[in-house]
Amino acid sequence: LEGRVVITDLQHFVLINVYVPNAGHPDRQRIEFKCRFLRALKARADAYTAAGRKVVMVGDFNVAMSRKDVHPRFKFDEMYTEEELGIMRELLLEYSDVWRELHPDVDDQYTVWDEKTDARSRNQGVRIDYVLVSKNMRQQVVSCEI
Repeated sequence: LEGRVVITDLQHFVLINVYVPNAGHPDRQRIEFKCRFLRALKARADAYTAAGRKVVMVGDFNVAMSRKDVHPRFKFDEMYTEEELGIMRELLLEYSDVWRELHPDVDDQYTVWDEKTDARSRNQGVRIDYVLVSKNMRQQVVSCEI
């Protein structure tokens, strides 16, 4: 099955390393599976924070959150469903997108490129990899770079 989560309890915080399933291209036939996965991930992270734990989530979420995270050659409005963007917005209500908070005006940093078209050499990519931290840990983060 596509989609993976590795949870490591480091005592000071819980590290959740994630690969969120791709929805499938071009017809997005796995969108329901992807959205169930995102909801389950949020529920698990929320359970840790509700217990007073600090949470760090890292990995490939397979969703670019804003136009700033997508090269202008791509049509952001056609890339994701409102459902998957909505789930990510809910996640970001409780967990900080550390890189974006530290780099609010940057709009040309990406984490994935189409290797078949050599898009990386032209920096035509999307930012779908995140470091998200629970609000009770945000003040401890001093740097986050791509």
